[in-house]
Amino acid sequence: MNSDSGEKKQDFLSLPEVQSYLGIKSRKTILKYIKSGKLPAYKIGGTRWRFAFADVHAFLKKEFISIADEPGSKSEAEQTGKNPSGKARA
Repeated sequence: MNSDSGEKKQDFLSLPEVQSYLGIKSRKTILKYIKSGKLPAYKIGGTRWRFAFADVHAFLKKEFISIADEPGSKSEAEQTGKNPSGKARA
C-alpha cells in the first residue's frame, strides 16, 4: 500500500463513487449498465462492486459522444453558431 501523503487518483472506485462521478443517483441504473456490459465492473466479497477508473472514464466519454450524436441533439455547428463551412452565421 502506498503511504504517500500526496494526492493520487484512485485506480478503483466503489459504486457510490461511480454514481457521484457520473451524476447518476439510482443504484439500479448503474447495475443496469453493468448487466448490459456497457460498464465493466468487478464484484468482490459477493456483494461489493469495484470499477476501474479508466473504465468509468471511458464509459462516460462514450456515452457523452453517443448522446451528442443522437437525432434531435444540437450539432457542434449549432452549438458554436457556425454553419458547416466554418463561417459564423449572420
